[in-house]
Amino acid sequence: MGADGLLAGLVVAFPKETVALYKMMKARRWDEALALYQWFMQLMYLDVSNKLVQNLKLVEALAGVGNENVRRPRQPLHGAERERVTAIVQHALAHRPNVRALL
Repeated sequence: MGADGLLAGLVVAFPKETVALYKMMKARRWDEALALYQWFMQLMYLDVSNKLVQNLKLVEALAGVGNENVRRPRQPLHGAERERVTAIVQHALAHRPNVRALL
């Protein structure tokens, strides 16, 4: 809504959705963009964390486009944190929109 670009932490895991959101916004297709954005929101909240890198690496691994290896001193997520992120990603994948149909 006036921005020239998009900074996206989830683009590696969800490139089609990220590009679709950008194109919808540029085309002023607000309602469709809002619906896609709402799907993205739970994933986007994973960016707002002191474990941003670990979260995004796990998202990429669960989406099948990377691995969750992180450089020291970081450690991969474990226990309840890992389970929480995994549940969010599994829900998103189960409800993933068909962006081809939207473009």
